[in-house]
Amino acid sequence: MNRLLTCVLASCGWVWVAPGHAEPGFAVGIRASTLGLGVEATAGLVGDWLSVRGGLNGFRYGRQFDSDDVDSIPENDLVWEGDLQLQSGSLLADLHPAGGGFRISGGLVANGNRFGATTRCEQAACEVGGHTFTAEQIGNLSVDVDWESTAPYLGIGFGNAVARNKSVALSFDLGVVFQGAADVEIATDSASCNNDVRCRAAIEEEEQELEGDTREFNVYPVLSIGVTFRLM
Repeated sequence: MNRLLTCVLASCGWVWVAPGHAEPGFAVGIRASTLGLGVEATAGLVGDWLSVRGGLNGFRYGRQFDSDDVDSIPENDLVWEGDLQLQSGSLLADLHPAGGGFRISGGLVANGNRFGATTRCEQAACEVGGHTFTAEQIGNLSVDVDWESTAPYLGIGFGNAVARNKSVALSFDLGVVFQGAADVEIATDSASCNNDVRCRAAIEEEEQELEGDTREFNVYPVLSIGVTFRLM
């Protein structure tokens, strides 16, 4: 993430001092998107139709089940507490074919998005990987889900942050991050399970099932809206 931010600042600085660019244009902005809340900087490269944009995004959401939730969980199901962490940085090129607001964007995303959860069996026995085990056998399970650390981005949008005729502009993006298949790891603190071939196999089956459940996020949709401020 720090390396990406350094690259963004260096790119913007190069554009600002590059010879032959009397009015390169430079803007900053804020936005809200499916990647979280973010800030971004845009530097013009060629007139109003080509620019480079770097941004940082982040958001965190946790969910804990209370006693009322536990009562509604079907028998033999695990109770879980989850934490979704959105954290990413982006370095994109924006092409404005007509020099106006419409743009085509492409680049790379430093992907730190992950989901973590802990589970426990609240009944005498629970099902893991299609097999039933006692609460003592299962122990406390921890689940960690993450994706490729670097992922390509492709999208379209509207808004030209470095257009010479605007000091403030709205920004809209619609695109996808090709973050690939999720890596799912489940661990238990139960020595009994770790030493039991059947229990370990059940956990591996559960990992495969979760990997299947996350396939819809292999291509992550990005919807973003924000506002930009042209500084020069």
